[in-house]
Amino acid sequence: MPATSAIRQKLDELVRGWDDIATATPRRYGDLLDEILFHGSARFADYKPCESEGPFVFRLHEWLRNVANSLEKQTLLSSLQWLIFVDEQQMDALYRDAYRRCLRQWLLSADINMAELFDSRYELNLRSRLARVPFMSVTLSFSFPRFTQINELLGLPDPLVIGPDSDHARASLQGNRQFRDAPECIIFEDFVGTGKQASKILHVVREMLRPDVRIAFVPLIALEDGVDCLRREHAPLVDVLPVMTIRKEHCVRPSRSTGEPADFTALRKVVKSTSRRVSLRANDVDDPPASPFGYGKSGALIVTCHNSPNNTLPLIHHRAPSWVPLFRRHHHQQAASRRLYEDGLL
Repeated sequence: MPATSAIRQKLDELVRGWDDIATATPRRYGDLLDEILFHGSARFADYKPCESEGPFVFRLHEWLRNVANSLEKQTLLSSLQWLIFVDEQQMDALYRDAYRRCLRQWLLSADINMAELFDSRYELNLRSRLARVPFMSVTLSFSFPRFTQINELLGLPDPLVIGPDSDHARASLQGNRQFRDAPECIIFEDFVGTGKQASKILHVVREMLRPDVRIAFVPLIALEDGVDCLRREHAPLVDVLPVMTIRKEHCVRPSRSTGEPADFTALRKVVKSTSRRVSLRANDVDDPPASPFGYGKSGALIVTCHNSPNNTLPLIHHRAPSWVPLFRRHHHQQAASRRLYEDGLL
């Protein structure tokens, strides 16, 4: 496409000017741009909310134009080498590991004797056991059909969506006989940030179950702070089994974290200097970020092919009147409706 080639040429000229000045690391920005655009075409194209907004190279060009200062442009471009983007194939791998690496081991940790373990019908018996376990998810974001298809677990009962808050969880579980009588309970979620929402749900589940019931909570992706929060509040009564954990030093917080990359110092300055523009409300249904470091000041640098978590830095995902995001976040309808209600529009 001629337009795509023209934008690529503009980006090449931009980084060439930076590399001409830098003598210590020739083609530092040129090589970085090549790598980012490779991922842009090979993986970032999986990002669902931006399917109608043109190729990644266009979005990258507009994102860098948000700032006028060359140093800030360099900082934004450099930040992408630390971005964790979970594409479609990697998401499938997380769903696969949720069962094969996390749940199977959790199920094996129960009282199973050696004869059962080496029984030729062990896998069949395990799947029969799963069919009697109530499956739940905190939100609809966890794709149970995808989980069952990838792990060849077709035929399991549909999960009960018990979120997004404790009142809804209590109402959903009230009178549910399978839930009440089950010896085990498995709860899924796609992403855990601070852990506060999931913790409230788990408190309700624990309150409504017998104390001897085994509970597994399996988030596909979780920030380390969220995992720590959940284990602090619910262990050993709930086994928190994240498939993928993002460590604290891989998040850009308001203050420096021990072990974080050196690039985060400059990125933190850009987050603060652009915070007013990034945080402005775009329209009546927008749910603008309360902090330039994302929900709970998490400072995460993660985007999945389905959405950008609100714990991720808003300068990556939030559209504002004078800010174009790189991976525009799809706001859930509940948040938009709440905003309209608060403004007297509903």
